[in-house]
Amino acid sequence: MAHYDAQEKRELRNRIARGEAAPRCPRCGGPCAVVRAEPRPDVAYVRNRVVARCGTCRRSTAVELGGRGGGGPAAPALAGLALATAALATAALAAAPSPAAGQSSGGASTPCGLGEPCAAAEAPAPGPLALELPVGARAVALGGAFWTSGADASAIFHHPSLMAGNSFGTTYQRFHDPGVPADGVGFLSAAGSGEWLGGVAGVGVVFMEYGVPGDAAGAWPSTAAELGSGGEAAASAYAASAGFARELAGFTVGGAAKVVGLRVGGTKGATGAVDLGASRELGPATIALTVQNVGPDLRMAGEAGRTVPLATRVVLGVGAGRTPVGPLDVGGAVQAVRTGGGALAAGGGVEVAWWPVLRRVFVARAGLARAPHQAHGASYELSLGGGFEGDRIRLDYAYRRHPRADGRPPASVSHAFGLSFR
Repeated sequence: MAHYDAQEKRELRNRIARGEAAPRCPRCGGPCAVVRAEPRPDVAYVRNRVVARCGTCRRSTAVELGGRGGGGPAAPALAGLALATAALATAALAAAPSPAAGQSSGGASTPCGLGEPCAAAEAPAPGPLALELPVGARAVALGGAFWTSGADASAIFHHPSLMAGNSFGTTYQRFHDPGVPADGVGFLSAAGSGEWLGGVAGVGVVFMEYGVPGDAAGAWPSTAAELGSGGEAAASAYAASAGFARELAGFTVGGAAKVVGLRVGGTKGATGAVDLGASRELGPATIALTVQNVGPDLRMAGEAGRTVPLATRVVLGVGAGRTPVGPLDVGGAVQAVRTGGGALAAGGGVEVAWWPVLRRVFVARAGLARAPHQAHGASYELSLGGGFEGDRIRLDYAYRRHPRADGRPPASVSHAFGLSFR
């Protein structure tokens, strides 16, 4: 018998939780019969579940409604722990001030605008930038926030604990100066995931190639706004990841180990790093907290003693799956990011889906992001996008403008194209 994927299960659960007696099938739109399997009082671990079965496409799934029928204390305690963790993370993100202009968190001078004389050689910015850019056209369109409420292979780059189902996806994003569209920077990603050993395993790789004005270790761009500028020296960065996620004590925990590499002109270096995090569904929302890029500095061969600190980040993401609003389905996601240098980034967006034909979904997205800049505060970046979802395929597109915080031209723009299968 055919079954639903993780995202479709969440949609069914949300509809049943709202009291719909015959919720529509998220795959074909037909009515689903709901059979309740009440908890047994003699078995403490049996939860309050129902079985939903579509009368049209014959798919079925067991849906967890949350909470124990016997009112056990574990679920409220875990939910309280998740809320407390989220509150503490949010407070930490908001409380720490960003570094003063021209200063790093340690008081040393930080890199100026790309190509400007400054003390970058003494205190290189964290890198490489490929570790900080949002991966996936959907995330780009949502202001950098990851869609926490569905199965997406690119979760390994954002929140490994959210890896779910059997899926594969790839995205190509191009940055360029709108005045010189022939030049630009390419950013490629690919990821896949599948069920394994009672959980979900995934692999992914990102690769970016660009130009810099010199071959010093600190010459790379520190923000997406600088990616359209180019330079006389070639540079590239990559990160290859392998991760695993599984349910544990009411949460889903996940981690990913990665190899990070950077080449600038005639110098190169590589190191290892890990991402660790947890997520939990709270009502209609899914919350995820992840620490990214924890590992030793990159040591650049060819330059004695030259090291590059990794771009360590703490990411708190919250999202809600699409909910019917008249003839449309509406959902969204937001995130807050604390960088290793103390800067605060944030972003979020909404998406609206329209089903003119069963199993043919057209999606529009819009988002806004706050991008910190080490020397000039922050800029605000608008993103737009759209997509199409079929039975097993999803096509996505996103556009985002990356202005400089000081308003100086040129700003860069990016176009992202995504293709995924589930």
